Amino acid sequence: MSKVLSYLIYFIFRSLNATYRFEYLQLEKFEQAKSLTKNKTYIFGSWHQHVFSCFCACLGRSHLSMTSRSKDGEIVSFLLSKMNFIPVRGSSSRGGKEVMNQTIKQLNRDDNIYPAAITIDGPRGPAKVPKMGIIEIARQAQQPIIPYSAIPKNYWQFNSWDQFRLPRPFTKIFVIYGDPIMVDPGLHKNYYQDISEKITNELEQLEKIAVATINSD
Repeated sequence: MSKVLSYLIYFIFRSLNATYRFEYLQLEKFEQAKSLTKNKTYIFGSWHQHVFSCFCACLGRSHLSMTSRSKDGEIVSFLLSKMNFIPVRGSSSRGGKEVMNQTIKQLNRDDNIYPAAITIDGPRGPAKVPKMGIIEIARQAQQPIIPYSAIPKNYWQFNSWDQFRLPRPFTKIFVIYGDPIMVDPGLHKNYYQDISEKITNELEQLEKIAVATINSD
């Protein structure tokens, strides 16, 4: 049954995505972030609310994406693979430490060419509060965090913990990049909250810019 559901969700996703138009904002910040590492890799950090739009907007390049070993994770892993993403799977218990360590290991490989894409307040919230995992991954892998958002002009909003937004067919999606954030490899965990606030402020600013652009479009 899960396989049938997976194909159905994939069909819906591809059908919707074919109708969307994308406008990219502040691309120079994306290019700046890619120049910071020899393999031009990075870590996208986005809110779970915009996960659908964010995945649609970066389908042109494969990204590492963290998923659990649960039944729901099996469906997500299938969908990611069909979209040419690379699922990194691990236990969702103990704060997701297993999948986090696997992501760090992959990013640290000399031959790694894949950036990562992480919903930083997922999978269960609280909404728009970054988990510390993305900061630890960025610190150990020495990859820039790119605050990243994709805001649809027209959408359906669900009454879920993240207020999930599904772009309506034929809408325009505004994709926007923030200033890259490097985490000092010697940074003590006591200071992770400062980085968390920086990511949050950057994402809030990106959304304001995108909304202003939508209103003037």
